Amino acid sequence: MIDIRTIIVSYVTTNLVCASIMASLWLQNRKHFAGIGFWFGNYVAICLGFVLFALRGVAPDFLSIVIANAAIVYGMLSLYMGLQRFVGKAGSQTHNYVLLAIFVLVHIYFTHLHPSLLARNINVSVALFVFAFQIVWFVFRRLDTASSSSLRNLGVIAALICLISIVRVVTDLIVDPGADFLTASSDSIVILVYQILQIAVALSLFLQVNRRLVVGLERDITERKRAQEALQQTQVQVIEQQRAVAILEERERLARELHDGIGQILGYVNIQAQAAQSLLEKNHIDAAQKNLEDMVQAVQDVHNNLRRYILGLHDSSAPQRDFYQALQVYLNSFYQAWGIETVFSPPQDELPALPATVEDQLLHIVQEALINIRKHARARRVEVLITLQAGEMAVIISDDGQGFDLQGALGGAEKHFGLSIMRERAEQVGGRLEIRSTLGRGTQVFAHIPYSLKPSSEKNTKDMYGLRILLADDQPLFLDGMRNLLKARGLTVVGVARDGLEACEQVKTLRPDVVLMDVQMPKCDGIEATRRIKAEFPEIKVVLLTVSENDEDLLDAIKYGASSYLLKNLDAGQLFSTLDGLARDEIQIAPELAARLLKEFNRAGDAVRSATDPDETFPAELTLRQWEVLRLVARGLTYKEAGSELHLTEPAIKYHMAQILERLQLKNREQAVAYLHQVQEARKRKDIPTHD
Repeated sequence: MIDIRTIIVSYVTTNLVCASIMASLWLQNRKHFAGIGFWFGNYVAICLGFVLFALRGVAPDFLSIVIANAAIVYGMLSLYMGLQRFVGKAGSQTHNYVLLAIFVLVHIYFTHLHPSLLARNINVSVALFVFAFQIVWFVFRRLDTASSSSLRNLGVIAALICLISIVRVVTDLIVDPGADFLTASSDSIVILVYQILQIAVALSLFLQVNRRLVVGLERDITERKRAQEALQQTQVQVIEQQRAVAILEERERLARELHDGIGQILGYVNIQAQAAQSLLEKNHIDAAQKNLEDMVQAVQDVHNNLRRYILGLHDSSAPQRDFYQALQVYLNSFYQAWGIETVFSPPQDELPALPATVEDQLLHIVQEALINIRKHARARRVEVLITLQAGEMAVIISDDGQGFDLQGALGGAEKHFGLSIMRERAEQVGGRLEIRSTLGRGTQVFAHIPYSLKPSSEKNTKDMYGLRILLADDQPLFLDGMRNLLKARGLTVVGVARDGLEACEQVKTLRPDVVLMDVQMPKCDGIEATRRIKAEFPEIKVVLLTVSENDEDLLDAIKYGASSYLLKNLDAGQLFSTLDGLARDEIQIAPELAARLLKEFNRAGDAVRSATDPDETFPAELTLRQWEVLRLVARGLTYKEAGSELHLTEPAIKYHMAQILERLQLKNREQAVAYLHQVQEARKRKDIPTHD
């Protein structure tokens, strides 16, 4: 037979290798899976036991016999406890620790009081059987089918340990092992078998951990694919919604074009037809013939315009002309059709690049003015002059016709001449219309339109027309009005949101350049939404809108990264000036709020300086204003009394308290007061750092 000491050395070497494998698994996966540390303890305990076995005769019997066998039995118990934790079904081990204590006491008795190798072998075999059988029962009876099938190998190995333990007891009862463990031939065979089973256990545990890693990786990949599919589906829905909105807007535009163009002509035809009917009744045939010729010519003009318009819609291969080329072409066609001399005088300076919406409205204003000249002015010459001033372009349409009474035109005649339509078109793009006319001296139509001229020396200079804007407001009327105002100026509105949470989600999906957002919104206000947006997407600019310049959140808005803070009753020019500045990476604050901002910063500076006193220190989770509110409420003041102290309204105090509870994750006012007392007590004990 092989020397049992040689077998023990081999067993120790094998267990060290297995222990190193378990240690590697534990270090790499301890944050993901529980129980691996107990498996590592199993091999360390068994290795310790066999090292003490090898010291038999050198070390005291208590170490080389009692502690050595106890370590081996505890290793089996560690294997069982690690298995429970690995599958997430850890239970009480009190009964097992009692059994382990009984085993140790029995072993002490048969080692020191009544020495017997046979009794000790039976004691060890019974202990190993008990703990191994618990593993078998746990794998095949307590686990569900899926978990049991994946751990079947470990259950089979535990069953073999049970079988070996029974065989060893029977063998020792038949053949007396003698009095010296190191000379017992049967024990050498048992140790060899246990060594093989320990290697099998290590392999099984290693495969089980890797199987769980693969399953987790597959689950992560599946969830990521689902998230990507959900994101793609959301993007498709957003695109479809934008497409639907674009279709509706295009329908509205077409309806307006038909109303402004064909509607006017139909009105003109109706009046001319009635006039012709009256002339025929009075037998004025020549005059009626002239009216009918004018009607025919007007209808032909409408037909030609419709044909060109329809062809223009469908002719995608037609070359694109800019505003000035299109205006020149239209003036030439007007001259050829009606014989009225046309002169176009563009500015000498660089011409501004206009949004398509502005160009479209300007062309319609010029067309409307020329139609009026053809119908009513009896002019021989028309001049279209464009001049550039600071931030404004003026389009002047002048004729040398008979002119008209401007005061009379401001009454019912304004519709007849189409002046109200031209005025509305100018106002839709943020401009204004001015009419000057004198009887016998002609008429001048001035269309003043604001513009943003790109400096030629900076090829990459941005303007607001390249911005992609997201709107967020819980007021539908304000939201629609703002969207219409921006689109009328030619800016791109990529989406709208009804509250702060929806705004954050829309930002993740649409990635706008600017977010125009209300301060007071449900679910998540504009201040908190700003903090979340800037934390994840610092490149996105946020402009907050507020009803009152006394808004107490001004300081927080700037602190969290808001690029601008405007009043809702601001002038449209100020809004577009702000957007134009944002396109150039400028931060702008409305003049009405500048003094308020300076005052708040001064208050914050004073408060922070006073916070060097221990009683005034406040946690980093809260703003200074929220800390002030909490301190007053903790003193027993009502919300109304606290508001009076801080010059705030009662609803403002309630709002701040709601923010305090949310940020501190508390349920009610009482918990908030208790939290403040805890902070103050901890500060007195120097347990929290001073707030910077």
